[in-house]
Amino acid sequence: MTEPRAPNPDIEQQLRDVNEALIISSVRLHEQIEKAEKAEAALAIKQAELAESKMLLETALDAGTVATVTWDIVNDLMIAGPRMSKVLSIDRADAGMLHFADFISAVYPDDRQRVEEQIAQTLETGTPCDIEYRIKADDKDIQWVYVRGKVERDAAGKPLRFAAALIDVTERKKSDETKCFLASIIESSRDSIITVDFDTTITSWNPAAELLYGFSAEEAVGKSMKMLLLPKDLAEIFGNIDKIRLGESVEMFETVRIHKEGQRLDLEVVMSPVKDSSNQVVGVSTIVRDITERMESEEALRFSEQRFRVAVDAMDSLVWTNNSRGQMEGEQPGWEKFTGQTFDQYQGFGWSKAVHPEDVDKTIDAWNESVRRRETFVFEHRLRRHDGEWRVCAIRAVPVKAEDGEVKEWVGAHTDITDRKQAEEELRRSREELEIRVKERTVELEQANKKLKAENRRRLRVEKDRVAILRRLTTAQEDERRRIGRDLHDQIGQQITAMRFKLLELQTGDADSSIKEKIDQAQDYAKQMDVDVGYLSYELRPQGLDDLGLRSSVRDFVQYWSRYHSIPAEFHASKTERRQLDSETNIHVYRIVQESLNNVLKHAQAKSVVIILDFQDDNLILIIEDDGVGFDPTPNEKAAKRSGGLGLVGMRERCLLLGGTMSIESGVNEGTVILCRIPIPAK
Repeated sequence: MTEPRAPNPDIEQQLRDVNEALIISSVRLHEQIEKAEKAEAALAIKQAELAESKMLLETALDAGTVATVTWDIVNDLMIAGPRMSKVLSIDRADAGMLHFADFISAVYPDDRQRVEEQIAQTLETGTPCDIEYRIKADDKDIQWVYVRGKVERDAAGKPLRFAAALIDVTERKKSDETKCFLASIIESSRDSIITVDFDTTITSWNPAAELLYGFSAEEAVGKSMKMLLLPKDLAEIFGNIDKIRLGESVEMFETVRIHKEGQRLDLEVVMSPVKDSSNQVVGVSTIVRDITERMESEEALRFSEQRFRVAVDAMDSLVWTNNSRGQMEGEQPGWEKFTGQTFDQYQGFGWSKAVHPEDVDKTIDAWNESVRRRETFVFEHRLRRHDGEWRVCAIRAVPVKAEDGEVKEWVGAHTDITDRKQAEEELRRSREELEIRVKERTVELEQANKKLKAENRRRLRVEKDRVAILRRLTTAQEDERRRIGRDLHDQIGQQITAMRFKLLELQTGDADSSIKEKIDQAQDYAKQMDVDVGYLSYELRPQGLDDLGLRSSVRDFVQYWSRYHSIPAEFHASKTERRQLDSETNIHVYRIVQESLNNVLKHAQAKSVVIILDFQDDNLILIIEDDGVGFDPTPNEKAAKRSGGLGLVGMRERCLLLGGTMSIESGVNEGTVILCRIPIPAK
């Protein structure tokens, strides 16, 4: 016997690999079989759907609502289906074979460009053609068609054929237009239009209903109409709905409904049936008109008529009526009450017996003329009152005309204006007397005005002379100050200087100590005298005013004055603008500063002083302010005037000479502010 062969590991491994590959292949084969079965099932479903769609298409084609067309783009031939003539009403022998131009020519002119652009876009991009447009073939009416088409291309992407289906949608378009038209009427109607079903559930609600009731469509639709009704009206509404459901008509009626906010609305209601396409009644339409204003107007008219009757009874005027011929007829209680005439006496033209004999003919002539011309009659005459007194009356009568313009009657009124006439006469006489008095008073005023003008001219001359004298006085004063200042400087100043030198010689001699002490005291006195004379000379004659200018001179003087009297003083001047001033302006402004500081020294007990010199527009502004004890400026100015001192009055007069003004603000323990405003014309 042969011994069994030992297993070969390689063969066994290969068998295992083959076995594993067979298993994987079997699984994959099974999966492919399942996919194939599913694909066959899906294909069967698609074939069934395709068969159903084909059946539906054939049904539609047989019904004559759909037509097909294929356009051979390369040869420009449009092969129309057999129902093209029926669908599009094209009455021509060669309807089955068309060119593209034939197809486009059938499109309504206003839609032609839009159709061409849609087809061009489909050919270019491949997107399906989906469009509605109008056509007009032969002498038929305009038709609406819906076209849905796709393009077929060759391997290179070039368009070969265009296949499309055309459906006649004319009836749908007309129906849509009718619906839109009716909907627009309902939406734009000023009347509330709502529809309800037979159990009063609201099914539609137009904007006018929203305005009338206050509920929006969202709040109303689906709710019961009962929310708009009074409880007492429910039975009537349900009865009307039953009538309409049974085909009966409901007459227009007036009722009251409830607003959202609770107020009542006076309404006029028309109820009519809502029918479906089979002419069956499916609901109720309610058209409601707000008659609140009309009701209010009618009530106002009734009230107005009543008030008119009361007013006629209460008024002073007597109201009467005449027929269309201008003759009084019927009862005239107002006329009878005023004139005392009886019914028989004033009928026809008997009323004229109550008119003053001098006025009767003119009255009748004017009245007949107004009646003939059918124009408003306005007149005045004298009428005898029931007590026999003649009263002046104003008459106004107007014709009451029918719609055709014919006069139906005349309504007139007599107003007693006797008192007014008398008042007018008195007023006329008073006016005449007043005019005479006005003329007399005018003469007196003219004479007074002449005297006043003469007095003004005299005062202007006096003022002019005063200013001239004042200018001469100040000029002379300045000249005298300069002379005195020069004398002080040249004579007394030199003598004091000489005396100081002599005292210095004695002080260095061999005198005993007691004499030297007295010489030292004399030397101090002489030194103080020299300073005082120098200060007085400086005050009297400012040396550098014309050369250095006002700004520098005032600054130097303020500093000198502050040092000399040991009172702190600040000076501020404009740095942005410097103007050359004439010598008169310089000296007067300088003296005003001097006088102000002297007043501060003598009266203010001030601890500090501020002086400001500035230019604003065409004015020089000078401000001197101290923190002293202050004063009441009005009595001080009067006292200054009485005393004749230069003080405040002198400062004000210097401002006056320069055409300026000076104001003073001060109060007890509040310091003092002096403001001078001097015009400096720009050069």
